[in-house]
Amino acid sequence: MIVFIMKSNIIPLLKNRAKENLLLGVLIILWFFSAMFIEGFSSKYNLSKYMTSIFPLLVAACGVTFVVLNAGIDFSSSSVITLTSVLGAWIMISSGIGKTTTGVIFGIIACLSIGAITGAINGASVVFLKMPSFIVTLATQLLLRGFAVWFAARFYERTSLNGFPASFLELGGNGELGLFPPAFIAIVAFGFSYWLLEYTHFGREVFSVGTNPRTSYISGIRYKKTIFMMMFISGIYAAVSGILFTAKNAAGMPGLGDNLFIDIIASIIIGGTSILGGEGGVKQTLFGVLLIVWIDNAMTLLGLSWYIIFIIKGTLIIIIATIDIVSKAPRSTKIKRGSVKIATPSR
Repeated sequence: MIVFIMKSNIIPLLKNRAKENLLLGVLIILWFFSAMFIEGFSSKYNLSKYMTSIFPLLVAACGVTFVVLNAGIDFSSSSVITLTSVLGAWIMISSGIGKTTTGVIFGIIACLSIGAITGAINGASVVFLKMPSFIVTLATQLLLRGFAVWFAARFYERTSLNGFPASFLELGGNGELGLFPPAFIAIVAFGFSYWLLEYTHFGREVFSVGTNPRTSYISGIRYKKTIFMMMFISGIYAAVSGILFTAKNAAGMPGLGDNLFIDIIASIIIGGTSILGGEGGVKQTLFGVLLIVWIDNAMTLLGLSWYIIFIIKGTLIIIIATIDIVSKAPRSTKIKRGSVKIATPSR
């Protein structure tokens, strides 16, 4: 019986559950003490602000989680958010079809197209050109961000563009429907991601490729298609997140995504998805998003400066990433006779 338990997936499952329960417990304690001792934390205004900050970040982080599960990274997600904000705002407000329902529709289509094209370029570069994801996505991040700044300087009369139609502002929780539209979109994105990873053949391939790409290839898994789809999904999710962020802020801003990547990757790592790939998922990312938004919200209410908040986030990332790497490092066992070391897996 003991041997069966050791060889099965019961122990890793229990470890993952323990991590999730620990983080959930930490969140509950933090919310409780924040409500008790931080002035204004439990006010209706602040709770609404807290929730509207969760939804767009959750969508973007779910998308990048697919890439991280493959031991990759998508730096371009924050710049996709920026460009969708800048270009979408111009179409909906200042173009010939601005401030109309048609303008909103075309603006949203343009935003989604940016995400789809970026995701496809990233995926094709990684799969067919065999470029590391961090190189490809760093390049597209710089290109998109540069284009967004140029576009705003060329076509905006000020640093941001305001005056969206009321129908678009509903997507950010700034309308009569309140939080329902952004909450619905975020829940659908999260639920779809969870279903893909946990209950589909594609999800099994994501974890398999992330754990050992060479073995996946030998086993006949379509690893190229899987990697391409991971990058494509990340691009689409970033575009949806850009739409939600823009509607939330009621403005198109070329600086919108400047610091967002920190929150996206922090949510994923702190939530428990391994930077080495093959372990984690969007459920863990949800917990990470809740914690990151709490840090921003509670620390701001306490009057802490932005650089202190950055230090806190950076420290958490280093600690959790170090624990993740050390826990997966192979143990070396010495042979009694001789000096040869044999590396044995830690699991």
